[in-house]
Amino acid sequence: MFDYDVIVVGAGNAALAAANSARQQEASRVLVLEKAPEKDRGGNTHYSGGLLRIAFNTGEDLRPLIPDAEETVLGFFFGDVPSYTEDEFM
Repeated sequence: MFDYDVIVVGAGNAALAAANSARQQEASRVLVLEKAPEKDRGGNTHYSGGLLRIAFNTGEDLRPLIPDAEETVLGFFFGDVPSYTEDEFM
C-alpha cells in the first residue's frame, strides 16, 4: 500500500502551489495526480498564456493583491489587461 502525507488532485497553478506548500510544511511524501496528457497539463494556466487567471471587474480590484507593485506594473493591469468578470470565469 502507498503512504502519502498529502495527495493533490490536479496540476494547475493552485494545485502545484498547494503541493509545494505541503513540502515546505514538512510533508515528506506528496503525491500530485494529473489526468491530462503531458501536452495539456497545467489546468487553467495552460490556456492563460502563463498568467494566473482570477475574476475581477476592474484593475482596481487587483490592487489589494499587489500592494507594493510599482505604478508601471499597475499600469499594465489597470490599462492593458481587460476585465475578466465572474460570469466570464464561470
